[in-house]
Amino acid sequence: MLQVYGNPTPDAKNLALYRKAKESSLIGNPWGALGHAYNAIDGNTDSNYNHGSCTTTETEENPWWRLDLLDKYTVTSITITNRGDCCSERINGAEIHIGNSLLDNRNGNPLAGVISGIPGGFSKTFKFEKGIPGCYVNVFLPGYNLSVMLCEFEVFGYPTLHVHPKAPPQCGGTPCLSYDGLKASWYSKLSVPTQLLHQQCAHKVPCTISFTLPC
Repeated sequence: MLQVYGNPTPDAKNLALYRKAKESSLIGNPWGALGHAYNAIDGNTDSNYNHGSCTTTETEENPWWRLDLLDKYTVTSITITNRGDCCSERINGAEIHIGNSLLDNRNGNPLAGVISGIPGGFSKTFKFEKGIPGCYVNVFLPGYNLSVMLCEFEVFGYPTLHVHPKAPPQCGGTPCLSYDGLKASWYSKLSVPTQLLHQQCAHKVPCTISFTLPC
C-alpha cells in the first residue's frame, strides 16, 4: 500500500460521494448537523468539525465508520481528510477494511491498510496497486476509549465484473434462471436476453455469462 499526501487526480470519479455511510455511534444531538456518518461523503473537505462536514463517534471500545458503495467495485485508492481543529491524533492506528462480507459490522473484511497518522486538516491518499474488490469500506479503530473522526472519505476505482460459474452441462430441462440458487430477478440486470439463456439450456450448453451482483 502506497501512502501519498495531497488530493487525487482531478478528473477521477469519487465513488463514495452521496452513497450510504454508517458509524458505530453518534456523538451529540442526533437531530443536529454535527458528527453524522454521511458528513464524510458530502464532497466537502472542510476540516473544522464545527462547520458540520465531519463525522465523529462517541468515545468507546472499537469504534468504526462504514461506507456502502451500493455495488461491487475494485478499489484502487482512498483519500482521507483528517480533522484540523482538534484531536488529529485520534485517527492513528485505524484500520481500513475492504470487502463484501457482512460479518462483524463489515469489520471482518480483508485488511487493506493501517493509518499511521494524518496531520490535522490534511488529506492522505492510500493507493492499492493491484486493486481490492468490495462494496463495503470500513475504518475500524481497535481499542478502548477511542473515537473515529473523518472530515472526508473519498474512494476511487472501477466496477468489478463478475463471471458467473458455468451451469451443469446437462441442463435436463431445468431453466438456467434457477440454477445455483440465484434469484431470477437478478437476471433482469443482465445484458444477455432471457430467451437466450433458455435456448442454451435447451441445447444442453453450459451457461456462461458476465454480470455484476448487487451488494
